[in-house]
Amino acid sequence: MGEVSVGYSMESLSQSLAKDIVPIAVTAAGSLVAGVLASFLLRRRLQRLTLGLEPEEISTLVHDQVAVLQGVDDGVIGISADDRITVFNAAARRLLGMPEGAGTPGSPAAAGSDWSGTDLAGTDWENAPVPAQLKALTQPSAHDAEAVEIVAGGRVLVANARKALHRKEDLGWVVMLRDRTELQQLTRQLDAVGTMSAALRAQRHEFANQLHTIAGFMSIGQHGQAKDYLATISATGPLKFPVQQAELLQDPYLQAFVGAKSVEADERGVALRIGPETLVRSMSPSHRTSPPCLAT
Repeated sequence: MGEVSVGYSMESLSQSLAKDIVPIAVTAAGSLVAGVLASFLLRRRLQRLTLGLEPEEISTLVHDQVAVLQGVDDGVIGISADDRITVFNAAARRLLGMPEGAGTPGSPAAAGSDWSGTDLAGTDWENAPVPAQLKALTQPSAHDAEAVEIVAGGRVLVANARKALHRKEDLGWVVMLRDRTELQQLTRQLDAVGTMSAALRAQRHEFANQLHTIAGFMSIGQHGQAKDYLATISATGPLKFPVQQAELLQDPYLQAFVGAKSVEADERGVALRIGPETLVRSMSPSHRTSPPCLAT
C-alpha cells in the first residue's frame, strides 16, 4: 500500500487563466450586447404594435372603450385598415334591426354569407350583413364625413364614416349611425302645428272682419242688413275655408287639414278645389287616422 498525491502547479493555473480569460470576456460581452440589442428591437416592435402605449394605458383604454361603446345610443362600427370589422356595438345592432345572435350560423343576418361565429368582429367588411350604403361610405372614392340617410330595421338612420389616423398611420374607418326617426316625426308634427297656426291666424283675421262688418251695420242703424249678414254667416259657418267642394270630404280630420292648406294657398293667391268625383267617407272611430299621423 502506498499514497498518491495529485496537485496542480500555481504557475500552470495562472497561465491557463490568462490564456482563457480573453475569449470568456469577449463571449460575455457579445452576449450582453446581443441581449441589449434584442431587448431594444423587441421594445420597438411592442411600441409599434401598441401605438406607443404602456400596459397601464392599454388596460385603461380597453375599459374606457367598452364603457363608451356600450353606453352610447349611437351605433359605432370600426373597420380596420385591412377591411375587417373590429368594433360592432350593441347600438349598431339595434339600429340596423339585427337580432342579438346576428351573424351566428343559421341566423337571418348570416344567411347567404360565408361567415360563421358568435360575433361580427373579424368579419370581412365586404361580406358583412349590413346595407350597401354603409359599405359605399368606406370606399376610396367616398368623401370623409359625408352623411347619408338610409332606412334599415324600420328606422331612418343618418350614417357617416371618418378615416381613423394615428400619427399619420392609417387605422381604418369608423362608421357612425344615428337614429333620426323620432326627430323626423317631431319635425312633421311641428310643421303640422305651424300650418294649423297659420290657418287659425288667417281665420282670426276673417272673423275680426266679420265682427267689424256687423258692428258697422249696427252703428249706422242698418239692423236689417246686420240680421241678413248674420243669417248668411250662420248658413255658411262663421269661418269658411277657401276650398271649393269641401263637403266631398266627410272625414273631419281631413277636412280640417285640407282647410288649413287652403287658407295658406289662398294667402299665396292659389285657389284650392276638390275634384267633383272625390268621395272620402268618414271612417269609424276604431279605424280613424289620428291627427298627428294625418298631418304628416
